[in-house]
Amino acid sequence: DISGSMGSNSRLDNLKVAAKDFAEHVLTVGPNAERTSISIIPYNATVVAGRDFLARLNAAGVTEVVTPNPVHPGALPSYQTEHDYSSCVRFRDSDFTTREISPTTPLERVAHFDRLNRNYNRPNDDWHRWCDDTRSDILVFERDLNAINTHIENLQPGGMTGIDNGMKWGVALLDPAINPVIDEMVTDGVLDPVMTGRPGIYDAALTKKIVVLMTDGANTVQRDLKDEFKNGPSPVWHSASEDEYYVEMPNNPASSRWFLPGSPYSNSDHSYVSVSDALAVGDLRQLDYIELYDTFAVRDVATYFFRDSNDGAAYTRHWNAVTNHDTYGQVDARLQDICDKANENALIEVYAIGFEAPLGGQNAMKGCASVPGNYFDVQGTEISAAFDAIAGQITLLRLTN
Repeated sequence: DISGSMGSNSRLDNLKVAAKDFAEHVLTVGPNAERTSISIIPYNATVVAGRDFLARLNAAGVTEVVTPNPVHPGALPSYQTEHDYSSCVRFRDSDFTTREISPTTPLERVAHFDRLNRNYNRPNDDWHRWCDDTRSDILVFERDLNAINTHIENLQPGGMTGIDNGMKWGVALLDPAINPVIDEMVTDGVLDPVMTGRPGIYDAALTKKIVVLMTDGANTVQRDLKDEFKNGPSPVWHSASEDEYYVEMPNNPASSRWFLPGSPYSNSDHSYVSVSDALAVGDLRQLDYIELYDTFAVRDVATYFFRDSNDGAAYTRHWNAVTNHDTYGQVDARLQDICDKANENALIEVYAIGFEAPLGGQNAMKGCASVPGNYFDVQGTEISAAFDAIAGQITLLRLTN
């Protein structure tokens, strides 16, 4: 958990100490130490999968426009259904009823958007975006303590809490369906050759699969753009030669089909042009919604392009382009679903830590742990004792091969 509250009361500092000690213990102590590997999934409301990792999964696509906009040759003939600006995956409810993510599993990215106002400037690719790719991403199958410690030390707090997303990725990285991706990363020199064949089949005699899940909070809301704004042709066009934006108004007569918004700081310098005038702009190019919301924050799009266009419905729709697609109770249910799948037939052992967590977080962790004794409720530096206890139990295991 790297949500914003982890920055309070030295929680993240205490976690870093505990996590580093845990990694050293399980990688150096016990009969299975040399065969043990660790993945780290930092999460707040989203999980940054990492561009290299996500590029090896099924998270890209393109769609042909069946009937391109006939009003100008600059209309989009096709558009990307997924962007590559950031690497958070939006999971749907059904995704939490299965452990698997394979190379062919269709994955939907969280849109690359900033929901507020940024003074009509392009939002930074940092905490302004709901998916903040400047945060630490998933560390995949690692044994090198220096790399693990560096990853832990670089964790920074921020954002809301989506424990379900962290757990989904944690379970997926233990399911053999993802093995072709790991083998590909080995072949490409991204991972150590010893990781070939991991995470391995479900066979408790040969492979022990363990999740250690911790939170200091409780699940909150999760956001994305509404489906109609995630991709596809937008009504906003751009001319590079004029450095002007044009907004197509399909319900207007031909003489005033295009709205030119003028300065975003004025509501008196906009204008309208005809179809023929727009056709005379040789480099007028239609933007898709992916590019539009990469270039402008959501509220800026609504204000700049639609507030003064006399299309109140379009203004309202674009002002409200962001949706809270999952709320408190829904996220809790999704977390329980993936925890149940992890614990099914004892395929994965789950340890859960509530770290100064409120009642909602405590209950979520209790519901996820494989057995009651695998749940830890800790305060302050007690988190080190919890990680030590878990590491001790792990290193007592003796696999037959």
